Amino acid sequence: MVDSVAGAAYESLVDLPQQLPEELVEELLEVDDVWATGTPSNDRCGDPRGGSSASPPQRDVPGTRTRVSNTSADTGAGAAAKSSEAPAAAAPATAKNISSANPSNVRVSPSPPLRMVARGSLQRKSTLSLRAVRQGEEPLRQWVLPGYDVYVITLQETISDSVFHAITLFLRKENGIPYRRLQAAEDRISGLGDGAWTQFKSTSIAAWVREDYMHPRGPIELIASKAVPLSVFNGSKGAVSVLLKLWGQHTCFLGCHMPASSAEDRVRARVWILGRLCEWYGGVANATLDAVFHHVIWMGDFNFRTKQIAAAAAVKLLEDGQLAELLQHDECFSSEGRDLRQAGFKEAPITFPPTYKKADGRPPADVRDPRWPEREYQTKYTVKWYKGRHQEDRIPSWTDRVFTWSLPELRSLLRVQHGMYYAAMPRESSNFLNASDHSPVACCMECFPLDPFYSMPPVFSIAACAPQQGSS
Repeated sequence: MVDSVAGAAYESLVDLPQQLPEELVEELLEVDDVWATGTPSNDRCGDPRGGSSASPPQRDVPGTRTRVSNTSADTGAGAAAKSSEAPAAAAPATAKNISSANPSNVRVSPSPPLRMVARGSLQRKSTLSLRAVRQGEEPLRQWVLPGYDVYVITLQETISDSVFHAITLFLRKENGIPYRRLQAAEDRISGLGDGAWTQFKSTSIAAWVREDYMHPRGPIELIASKAVPLSVFNGSKGAVSVLLKLWGQHTCFLGCHMPASSAEDRVRARVWILGRLCEWYGGVANATLDAVFHHVIWMGDFNFRTKQIAAAAAVKLLEDGQLAELLQHDECFSSEGRDLRQAGFKEAPITFPPTYKKADGRPPADVRDPRWPEREYQTKYTVKWYKGRHQEDRIPSWTDRVFTWSLPELRSLLRVQHGMYYAAMPRESSNFLNASDHSPVACCMECFPLDPFYSMPPVFSIAACAPQQGSS
C-alpha cells in the first residue's frame, strides 16, 4: 500500500481526461514502434490512423516435492501504456492563408475539427495483427509448462488482468486438475511515468496452487503480500511480492520492474527494495534476508543492458551463435551487478537469446537462418523529443531474468531443474506473446521438504502472525 501522500497523488492522476488530441498522443507515443488506434472517440472524425479496435486473443473457455514454475513477462500486447513518443504531425494552424497585401482583408480558413483519441484505444501494430485463437491452439503452452504444483507469474506494463484470467483457465485445462489463484492483498503497483502518459500501467504478480496442496490439507500456504513502488509519479516501477510457506519454508516470490535510466539507479532501486521488504516482512528496522526468509525468488524486468559493444557487433555475435561472448557484456556480470552477488543471489546458466528489444511486427524467429537476429531485434532508438530526439544504438539485452537466494543450509531444498531456464519465442506470428517487445522468460524449480531429523532454521515474519489472506 502506498502512503497517504502517494494515495492522494494517484487520486489526482485518475482524473486525467479520457480523450486526448491526436497530435498530443503522437508526441507521447514511441518513435520506433508503429502505433495505431482503435475505435475513434467520437463520430465526427474517422479513425485517426486507419486502425481498428483490437486486443490480445481471448479464448471463450473457461508428493515429496513441490514443483514450482516462475515466469516473467513484459507485455506490450494491447498495452497503450507502453508508449513514449512518435513523430509529431504538423499542427494545423488556427489562422492561415493570411493576405499580407491587404491587412484589412485577412482571410481565415476554418480550422478542421480536432481529432480526438480515446485513452485506451492505442495499440501496437503487432497487437492489431493478431487473430483469434483457433480450435486446438494454446498460445500459453510455449511459456507456461504443465505439470507443476505452484505457478507464480509477474507481468510488467500491463493495463488489465486479462492475461492472468487466461492463465487461470489454461492451468485447469492443461493440467486436468483444479488450481486456485491466491488472493494477495497487494499484488500490483500502478502509475503513469516516462513513456506512459496516456493511461496507467502496472507491474503485477499472481500465484496459483493445486487445490489439494493448499493449507491446511497440503504443504502450501499464503502468508502475506507486499508492493513497493519506487516513486509516486512513476508508480509502475518497483516491486510486488507474495510470501508463501512451502513445506514449512518461508519463500518470497518477488516481481519487479527496474528503472531504465541508469545502472546506478538500478543498483539503488534493488538495494532499497530488498531493505524495505525485509523490514516490512520482518517487522523491525534493518532486518536482513537471512532473518526473514528461507528462500527468495526474484524475477521480472531488471532492465540490465548489454554494454561496451555496438549493436551491429552484438547482432553479428548472435548470428555466429556466440552467445557466451555477448553475455560477457551483460551489465549483471559486471561490477554493476555486484550487489546481487554479494547478497547471495544466484542465476541458472543463460542459454537463450537476449529478450529485448524485439522488433514490432517481427516474424517468428527461425534460428536456423543465420540472419534471424536482424529481423528479431530493433537496434536503433530515437530518444524522446524532450531529450533531444537523436538516434542511438539499442543493443539486444537480457533485461528479463530470474534469480534465487536461499539460506546456505537450505540451498539444496530449492533447485532449478536442469535446462529449464528459458525464454519463450513462439513459432506462430499470431501468438500474442509476439506482440510484446520482450520475450517472456520462465524458470522451473523443485522444492523439497526438510528431512524430519533436522530442525528448520528459524526466521521471523510479522506477517505470519497476522490474519491469513485468502484465495479465489
